[in-house]
Amino acid sequence: MNNVKGGRVSSVPLQLLITISNFKVMRTGFYIIINIKTCEGIEPFGTLEIGKDRVFARRLFGLLKGRPVNSDEGVIHLDLMETKDGLPMNLEVLYCTLAELGENMQIITKEVFKCQALQNGRYQ
Repeated sequence: MNNVKGGRVSSVPLQLLITISNFKVMRTGFYIIINIKTCEGIEPFGTLEIGKDRVFARRLFGLLKGRPVNSDEGVIHLDLMETKDGLPMNLEVLYCTLAELGENMQIITKEVFKCQALQNGRYQ
């Protein structure tokens, strides 16, 4: 697909341009990538944005069920990532089972909800 930009035709897909521009807007942020090991290698299949607070992100990841990845063990990996000035950095990795992934989704949802509600003054 060709896009017209400033009188020039670009071969970069519009969706990619939007993604790149969105990353530039978010100067610093934290997110968790959910990866699964397949025959092709490790494939990401989900991303959870958890905000811009480093202390909160580290504390939240510390609450999650699983074990540090030391080798090729495990099928599901959770990566705590930081985007700083548009560059992603892997901060920590956990291996977890399918059951632990379910528990982790509950923990993440609960903690993000509490954090958001506290910021808005509605949590008691």
